[in-house]
Amino acid sequence: MENFIGWTDANAQSIRDAICVAICDDEAFMLELLEEKIKNMLPSAVIEQFSSGRELLEGNTQADILFLDIQMPEMDGMETARLFRRQQKDTLIIFITAAPEYVFQAFDVGAFHYLVKPLSDDKFDEVFGNALLGIRRRNKGRDGDDGDYMMIQAGESIQKYCLRILSMRKCSTVKSSFIP
Repeated sequence: MENFIGWTDANAQSIRDAICVAICDDEAFMLELLEEKIKNMLPSAVIEQFSSGRELLEGNTQADILFLDIQMPEMDGMETARLFRRQQKDTLIIFITAAPEYVFQAFDVGAFHYLVKPLSDDKFDEVFGNALLGIRRRNKGRDGDDGDYMMIQAGESIQKYCLRILSMRKCSTVKSSFIP
């Protein structure tokens, strides 16, 4: 099955077994609606549902993407996101809320996007599609295809640096037993 961005489920499987998407919203209707939208675009997605921020944090999810409501009882989405970021630095957070006034606070927790309810199908598809592309780019090097890189020996370890047009970042460190 092919989705709107030209991926098949086989492409998604090659990214990293499956994309894990967490949804955290206190409204059961929104949990089901978001799951349906996600499954329509990416049937192979593994979806976890949480009805509160505390449940999300206690669930120890390893989600690639998190759809997070802001206005929830007990612990709001912004506080949940701040605490979640301590555990999960790489997860793409997409806020979904009826409260547009929190949009600037979303930058403080490194949100990927901010969607306002009621959801437009086109906007949801665009944002979720861009998130999937972001994960694809992020995970590209994890499958052994780092592109251009250089290896630097430092003591007993070798560090692999990915080369980019204007930047360089460390991809991995390999402890070497074959260095004299």
